[in-house]
Amino acid sequence: MKILRKGFMAVWIMTVVLGVVMRVSAGEFAEGELASIVEDLYRSKLDAPIEESFPLKPYQHVDRCLYNVETKSTFGSTAGYSHAFFTVMPGTKYLVSGSAATSSFKYPLCAVYDKDGNILARYGTKPSAVYSEYPVIVPEGAETMVVNADHGIVPEILEVVSQDHAYIQKLQEKISQQQSEIEALKKNSYSLDYADALLREADKNPFQLAPFEKGYVTFVFDDLTEDLDSVASIFEEYGYPFCVAAIPSRLDLKATELREARGSFYPGMSMREILDRIVQNGGEVMAHNAGLIIREDNQDDYGSMYTYFVESKKTLEEAGYHVRGIIRAGGDGAVSGTPQIEQWLIGNYEYSNMGTAVNYRQDRTDINQEMEILKETIRQTVAARGWCKFMCHGYYFGNGLTFTGEEDLREILDYCRTIGVTVCTYAHIFDTYSSSMFLETMRGNR
Repeated sequence: MKILRKGFMAVWIMTVVLGVVMRVSAGEFAEGELASIVEDLYRSKLDAPIEESFPLKPYQHVDRCLYNVETKSTFGSTAGYSHAFFTVMPGTKYLVSGSAATSSFKYPLCAVYDKDGNILARYGTKPSAVYSEYPVIVPEGAETMVVNADHGIVPEILEVVSQDHAYIQKLQEKISQQQSEIEALKKNSYSLDYADALLREADKNPFQLAPFEKGYVTFVFDDLTEDLDSVASIFEEYGYPFCVAAIPSRLDLKATELREARGSFYPGMSMREILDRIVQNGGEVMAHNAGLIIREDNQDDYGSMYTYFVESKKTLEEAGYHVRGIIRAGGDGAVSGTPQIEQWLIGNYEYSNMGTAVNYRQDRTDINQEMEILKETIRQTVAARGWCKFMCHGYYFGNGLTFTGEEDLREILDYCRTIGVTVCTYAHIFDTYSSSMFLETMRGNR
């Protein structure tokens, strides 16, 4: 329908313009009639939906006289006359109210000037016409607008809010509405309504993993710890890829002198340089966070959720990494599997370990266990043709989260090689076994 309206408008404008040309040639116009027709054409060109506008305050307002835009002088001393000056921005749309005098070329509704006082354009040149919210798009180089008014009208202009601003405002309103809905869900926490909400979010994501042809193991090292260079070198030695859940703020940290003294393989390298080596070896960079944990008390806060799910990914991608997944930051009070989290995962990530849909609830196994338990876990994974994901941290810290030494890492990788399990990344699993509908949806093809 919009296309038809635009087509009819184009035909109408062409018809009017052709008629004007023919009548100008024949000398058939009365005084002021041509200006009226040209003005109507101009208004039709600017006739567009107005999202929002607000009044501008003039920096000078003069009563009892009009402004001659040619000579830049005032005229008359009559009650009801007035004019005002406004500071305007090039490319901005304004709605101007006022009137033109009988000599409308010298005393139009309004005119714009550059910083040197040169007139750039005049608008509203229909003789003795009264204008209400006449649309004007200010040309490049403009700095000042003068508006004339007669008949006791107050000269004024409204600045039209840009479409980008209007879009952001609508987005904020939508977010506010969603937050209200989330509050309602929160009051019914773990009730039937809450469970239904989880199912609705999961239904938006038609994803399933196909049956695996063999067993797989994935190692995910969190946080960009100081000994990541040593870990990377060991995996390179074995020819195995691994994943890194990277905290963006640590990209430019370097191996310390302490680490160099303990035999760092790449002394002085920044974390991003080490990540580059990991990616070259087939590894994968995933998003992660530090200092921000999603809890009940902040999962409805737009700023916290945006930082957690969007900014972390954006920073890593600007550093040159293709980020497809995010790993949950654990800690006291951390939550997962809520409608709020699911909403942020959808559209931003292909996989995670903190949601409710199949691809978002890929939980990990803590590698801080007895070696025999770890080996049994891998053996069962191979037997069941399954997928085991190990949560790891830097092994030199001795903080109870992972290995106590390099020997343990080598022993577990040796066992992977002996038993024949495939060591891979999240990306490899999802590229190999994802449903095509899911991939097409996430990559914007559906």
